[in-house]
Amino acid sequence: MDERAITVQRSKWGNELLPLVCGIANAGGGRLLIAAEEKWHPLRIGKLRRPFETIPSTVLRELGLVCTTEPVMEGAVLNLEVGIPAAPEPVIYGGTYYLYVDGDCKPMSSLQELKEHLKPTEEDSYLDNDGRRVPKRTASHVSPQKQPSDRQTFEERSVAAAEELDMTITDEYVLKVLRTNGRVTATRAAALLSVSESTVRRSFKRLKEYGFIKRIGSNKAGYWKVLR
Repeated sequence: MDERAITVQRSKWGNELLPLVCGIANAGGGRLLIAAEEKWHPLRIGKLRRPFETIPSTVLRELGLVCTTEPVMEGAVLNLEVGIPAAPEPVIYGGTYYLYVDGDCKPMSSLQELKEHLKPTEEDSYLDNDGRRVPKRTASHVSPQKQPSDRQTFEERSVAAAEELDMTITDEYVLKVLRTNGRVTATRAAALLSVSESTVRRSFKRLKEYGFIKRIGSNKAGYWKVLR
């Protein structure tokens, strides 16, 4: 993703975030990170499944945009990343246009006001063959009635399903943790994923047996090398 793309973090998903999604799409796209609230941190693995499945369909129905969802590690915290495409044409939600600008999602009084904010500059646009200035924006936008044919379920997006392996969801998230930091201990990974230490150790064992990770050095001073 473009380093200038918008990144916004929120503690939980709800339909009240749809204006924000609308504003980000109108601003050129970006990503929305859904992290845990401190009072029940860290985010439990099971809580990811429902938003993973429902967010894309909700955004498609309400805004006509095809977004993606993906569990990611942001620093030492497990997040659900919502990839929001740039809207090829201004998107409206609840009868109002929104635009994410200056770190805030602002309602626009009219389509004209929105277009004034979206006037491309030489830095973020180019001249087409007819001499018109066109913004450097790409998007994925379909009508609300059209469902994307390649939308994958939580299981279908998994490594285990792709390779037909007997792995748990925890195994996959432990692998994500190790890809972020191979020196993460079983104790720390258990705290991050809100599971028991013995569960993480079983994941280490399975991932090693399947050839995903390899132990380099001693148990005390070594680290896990991710092989694939």
